[in-house]
Amino acid sequence: MEASGHARWFERLLGELGYELWIGDPAKIRAAEVRRQKTDRRDAEHLMQLLLEDRFARIWVATLEERDLRQLVLHRHRLVGLRRRVKNQLQAEPKLS
Repeated sequence: MEASGHARWFERLLGELGYELWIGDPAKIRAAEVRRQKTDRRDAEHLMQLLLEDRFARIWVATLEERDLRQLVLHRHRLVGLRRRVKNQLQAEPKLS
C-alpha cells in the first residue's frame, strides 16, 4: 500500500489480525513507472510488478507501541508548555502592595 495519512486504523486492524503491512514511498514508486495515465488498475499492476521484482520502496513505520509512547511524550510536552505559560503569567502580573 502507498503511504497516506488516513490509514492508521487500517494499519492497526491488520496488525491486530497478525498481518504484515508494507507501506511504500509514493514518490519512489511513481518514479519507477513510465509516465502513463494513472488508473487504479495500472497502479495495482505496477505495485505487483515492483513486489515481484523485489523493487518495492518500503518506508519505515513505527510500531503501535512506539506510536503510543510518542503520544505520551507529546502529551507531556504540551503539559510542560502549559505549566511554563501559567508560571510566566503569574510572574508577569503586577504585585499589589
